[in-house]
Amino acid sequence: MNFVFVSLQRINTDRESTSTSLAKELAKKHRVLFVNPPIDRKTLLSKDNDRYVKEHIKLIKNGGTGTRSLTDNLYVLNTNSLLESINWIPSTKVFSLFNYVNNRRFARDIKQALSALNFDSFILINDKDIFRSFYLKELLKPDLYIYLDRDYTLGVDYWKRHGEALEPKLIKKSDLVICNSNDFVRSAKKYNPNSFYIGNGVDLELFNNDILHDIPARLKNLDKPIIGYVGALSSLRLDLDLIINIATAKPEYNFVLIGEEDKEFSKSILHEMKNVHFLVK
Repeated sequence: MNFVFVSLQRINTDRESTSTSLAKELAKKHRVLFVNPPIDRKTLLSKDNDRYVKEHIKLIKNGGTGTRSLTDNLYVLNTNSLLESINWIPSTKVFSLFNYVNNRRFARDIKQALSALNFDSFILINDKDIFRSFYLKELLKPDLYIYLDRDYTLGVDYWKRHGEALEPKLIKKSDLVICNSNDFVRSAKKYNPNSFYIGNGVDLELFNNDILHDIPARLKNLDKPIIGYVGALSSLRLDLDLIINIATAKPEYNFVLIGEEDKEFSKSILHEMKNVHFLVK
């Protein structure tokens, strides 16, 4: 069986996501093509791209994009078609016209990869890519189109602008909707009765209390209690002011933050506080 993933996340990064983990698990028994997010014009011109996006842009400029193998059954595709940045368009009707053009460019690159890999039939799994993959069911004609509903992206203004109108339509036309939250299931069932809860997976070995790990050198000299956080340090997801207030109110606590920072975190007063420690920049 063949699987194709489209997602908001890349598979060749230093972090995992639901879709990348699913792709790697399925690749143990099936052939899987993971399509990295395409590059749009705004991203191409941005100076704030991470190293993974920069690598994709460099490949586009050098003509080196395409499909490569990560493991025996797992392939990754960096598309080479440039998409237009259209989310600024106020009308969802007009946005959808231009979005169809973007979808056709995206689908064209995916079709070339499918042909090269001899994926004559496949299941397409869309991990929250509401816009760029909105028309892929019609354009790619997979055996089954699955929408993975696992995050509240509409809480972000970018996705809310057209997503409030388009996501219900995408859910409705999907053959299957799988959710990692019962709340998402209840919401999805309003538009598609074939919506099901699959839960979240976790590698329990990472939390095995029977295994004693050495304390990292940078933590050994910190006084307890230590409050830690591991993950993206993004002001969209974390209340920066709240963290500052807690760290100020509890100077006897040490706060350890591990993860990539956005602009707000990197410029915050947290970097000047003696009881706040950033272990990964």
